[in-house]
Amino acid sequence: MEEKLRQLSARDELRLAQEAQRGYAYLCAVTGEESQGLWAVAHNAALVCFSMQEGGNRKYADVEEVLRSLSLRQIAALAGAYQRLFEEEGEEWTKK
Repeated sequence: MEEKLRQLSARDELRLAQEAQRGYAYLCAVTGEESQGLWAVAHNAALVCFSMQEGGNRKYADVEEVLRSLSLRQIAALAGAYQRLFEEEGEEWTKK
């Protein structure tokens, strides 16, 4: 099946912080610590959770699945790809 990034809907954007908080709580429980670095990982994992599609459906059920399935490097790369793809698209839209 083909994997791809899709732009978040307004609904998903509103849910992003809540999902990131769930991911942060999970990471804190796993590592036994709290840090801004863990928050950044959790936020990126939530973004990946909502944006990754496989065969037209969300690939990951929740942020914890992303955190269990992917490495830190993979999560960062996918979040970076999302930012590059859709920030450029937004810049084009505002120029019209």
